[in-house]
Amino acid sequence: MSPISLGRRLRLRFALVALVPLLVVGALVLFWLLPQVREEISDHHQELAHGVAAQVAEHFSEAERNLRSLAQYLAPRLDQPALPVTPLLDAYATGEYDFEAIYIADASDTISAVGLPLVRAGRRTDLLGIDLSHRDFIAQVRRSGQAVWSGTFLSTVGGQLAVALAMPMGQRVLVGETTVGRLTAYVSGLPAQSRLATVVLDDRGQVIAHNRSSFTGQQLQLQNQEPRGTGLLGGLALQEFELGDEKYVGTVVAVRRLGWRVLVAQLREEALRPLRATLWSVGLAMPCALLLAMLAGWLLARGLAGDFARFTGQARALAQGRYDQPWPDSRVREFADLGADLQKMAVAIRQREEALAGSEARLVKAQAVAHVGSYEVDLASRLVWGSAEAFRIYGLPINATKTMDFGQVQQIPLREDRPRLDQAFQDLLTKGTAYDQEFRIRRVSDGELRHIRSRAELILDAGGSPAKLVGTIQDITERKQLERQLLQAQKMEAIGQLAGGVAHDFNNMLSVIMGYTELLRAEQAEGSPQGRKLALIEKAAGHSRDITRQLLAFSRKQIIAPQPQDLNGLINGTLKTLARLIGEDIQLTFHGDTDLWLVKVDPSQVDQILVNLAVNARDAMPEGGKLLIETTNIVLDEDYCRHHGESQPGSYVMLAVSDTGQGMDPKTVARIFEPFFTTKAVGKGTGLGLATVYGIVKQNGGFINVYSEPERGTTFKLYLPRSLGQDKPAETAATLRPEPGSGTILLVEDDDLVRQVTASMLEDLGYVVVSPKAPSEAVELCIDGRQIFDLLITDVVMPDMSGKQLRDLIKTLQPGIGVLFISGYTNNVIVHHGVLEEDVHFLAKPFNLADLARKVREAMA
Repeated sequence: MSPISLGRRLRLRFALVALVPLLVVGALVLFWLLPQVREEISDHHQELAHGVAAQVAEHFSEAERNLRSLAQYLAPRLDQPALPVTPLLDAYATGEYDFEAIYIADASDTISAVGLPLVRAGRRTDLLGIDLSHRDFIAQVRRSGQAVWSGTFLSTVGGQLAVALAMPMGQRVLVGETTVGRLTAYVSGLPAQSRLATVVLDDRGQVIAHNRSSFTGQQLQLQNQEPRGTGLLGGLALQEFELGDEKYVGTVVAVRRLGWRVLVAQLREEALRPLRATLWSVGLAMPCALLLAMLAGWLLARGLAGDFARFTGQARALAQGRYDQPWPDSRVREFADLGADLQKMAVAIRQREEALAGSEARLVKAQAVAHVGSYEVDLASRLVWGSAEAFRIYGLPINATKTMDFGQVQQIPLREDRPRLDQAFQDLLTKGTAYDQEFRIRRVSDGELRHIRSRAELILDAGGSPAKLVGTIQDITERKQLERQLLQAQKMEAIGQLAGGVAHDFNNMLSVIMGYTELLRAEQAEGSPQGRKLALIEKAAGHSRDITRQLLAFSRKQIIAPQPQDLNGLINGTLKTLARLIGEDIQLTFHGDTDLWLVKVDPSQVDQILVNLAVNARDAMPEGGKLLIETTNIVLDEDYCRHHGESQPGSYVMLAVSDTGQGMDPKTVARIFEPFFTTKAVGKGTGLGLATVYGIVKQNGGFINVYSEPERGTTFKLYLPRSLGQDKPAETAATLRPEPGSGTILLVEDDDLVRQVTASMLEDLGYVVVSPKAPSEAVELCIDGRQIFDLLITDVVMPDMSGKQLRDLIKTLQPGIGVLFISGYTNNVIVHHGVLEEDVHFLAKPFNLADLARKVREAMA
């Protein structure tokens, strides 16, 4: 049989092959695409249903926690005759607790107390005495002794469909009732898609909430229905329902603990829309694609017949070594073998050349990006081959062969690191020990000191003898710098935590010492021996207080109230003080930027910074000198911040303080911000001055750079973030004298000594003081209602209840009461990162009589 021509063979076979795409696409639609779409619909419904169920469960769990807290509070106090039960129940019924009525059933299941919103308060007398023994949830609570959520029932209060939470309270039962209408409003506000129906069903299948409220109250039987889908929805884990006159498909999920279920459903026609759209798209695309494929194949068959004929002649030319022959125009019918040889040869050559070039380019780029070079040492010739990045790291010029002598390479590391490297190299050769070393070099090109890490493996020849080393080198200089900066930051943070804790405890003791000393001095005659002794005690305590404030400033636990300030104005206000402090033999000069930006800072902290830096400068210039203070605006970019570890890009106001004193060596500069580190003689300094400056700047979001050399002076550059608001500089408040006052103060402090001395100071100022030992006793005094207080003074952190919680509770009982917080440090609930919240009155421990009098007057005003 004579062979068939190539063109005819391709046309016949392509007619059969063209049917394959149709079969493949059909199979994909039936077995992959449609199931995927169905699964997405089902997963979407499941996700929404679980989300809504979780939100409903959390909503009612929160309501249960609120009611439980009320029950725990009322249970031990209900028998107290003065307890205002009805106002408390009203407060819960009108607050954010999701109950529209709260009532108490006594031991005979009769309503004995009712809490109602203001709009329903008139029904209170109608509800008292109603018998609740017919309510199943009341009996269930008494049997189980646990909280019980009821099913739906006709509301006792409003006559609407409602649910209730019953909570045991000794022989009584506390009941919180909410209507189905309120639940419907809650469900309608959940972030479900507007096209979906979200339904909440009780344990009897009744619709008790719906984001389409017209369906509320319908009965929907789901207990015996299995997930089913018909037609295009076949295989979906969904159920089909009818709500009103419309058909829905959806998913049902149980609500934890409540016995309810949540149904998230979609109109059946909308659920079918993605499937139908998919089928329409595929149905239209398949015939078009098939026609295009057949047309392209037909044209391709015609072209291939001529092309492959020309391949045969070219293959013969290539077989003879003539690779530059032009393509012949003649057509040959039989070509398969030569054409295949030509194709394989051309593809193989091209792929190998492209792969080699691409691999080399990627390797060079990767090494440059990672700062990692590779090398290879021939142990026989002692020649080292290195990559371009290896030469760059060492700062060596690249020669044509990229090789150098191994002995030359060994001389590049610093002299003190070479013995260790030589020993590691010998261990690798003789013992096979892994070679992984870090060392330092001076780059050959510029002499720059760099940190290097080198790894190497030993390659053996066929006889098992060492033949070569293959390894990498990496420039790790930046990583080493970051490690040093991290260790320094961690050390400073740990010291700050310790210092802040010590200062807090010491402040409580200083409060007692300073308070009683000031009270005793007031009782002594002017100039008496006892008065002079007490004055010395007070002076020593004041010095101790200053030390603790420095510790708190360093540890960033100092209370501050930052406001937009003009730094130039603050500095001008302290120049006279600084001049007296440093003496006449030191020339003080100030140069301030004329258009200086505002900074948000506490003015007292600026005084601390300037005084501490000025004192240090004075001590560094015992023979006199110059002290220069400068301010300027500055913007830091990414490049600057990469080389200064604590800085962040942004706009800053720089405060520079420079002296012409003795200066410091690098080792001293590295430790100057450590607390208690000092170069002064014993008894000449605490070592807290610069630590205080460091803590203040960090607390305000800034950073410090120090420049100093022995005998060349020192410059401190402090960078404070710019205040970007439109605020004007804050005005300084005038200091008030400790004038006597009047009024009744409720003092709550868990430390007995601090409470006693504070009460004595307040009484000495003329106030009537009631000082219970615990927050719960203070609440009892306010609940009683027989005594009205003008001011609450409370510690912030207490064992049983925080100061903020105590304030919130007492404010509900006596809304007009003023509040003053006291504390020894800022790790509490009324400040954020040491910054005082607005409209909060605060007094830091320890405090004197004048501070206490001023703050009390402010809080009572």
